[in-house]
Amino acid sequence: MFSEIDFKNKKILDAMCGSGQVTEFLMKNECCVHALDISENQIYEYKKKYPQNESQANSILKTNYKDNFFDYVVIVGGLHHVHPYLNDAMKEIIRITKKMVKLFYVNLQLTLYLIFLGKFGIDLILILKKTKHLLTTTE
Repeated sequence: MFSEIDFKNKKILDAMCGSGQVTEFLMKNECCVHALDISENQIYEYKKKYPQNESQANSILKTNYKDNFFDYVVIVGGLHHVHPYLNDAMKEIIRITKKMVKLFYVNLQLTLYLIFLGKFGIDLILILKKTKHLLTTTE
């Protein structure tokens, strides 16, 4: 899914990370991985696997990260959990990501949901035009 992306020496947020299934792949690519999940139990499990990585139990809606902190934000199958606050999540992702937002999101259901429900899709387009960021969605 990410085979053509050069993650080497990049700062990555594994957002909505669960116990770290995506982190294993990311760490093979010599990048600095930070983890975020709203569940304290998931972060506890994550820290057991990856004690060397910075991790926090917090919401993607309002993180403690500085502006422009990450090179990439990776979310695999989690954004559907933020409904009806998808726009707030996207604004936060844009805030914490450097210059050009590089969000890699994998979840066909939410992509179809955005297409058919329109409201979130329209708001998302307005956010992206206003901030001149690029959002990459993969399936």
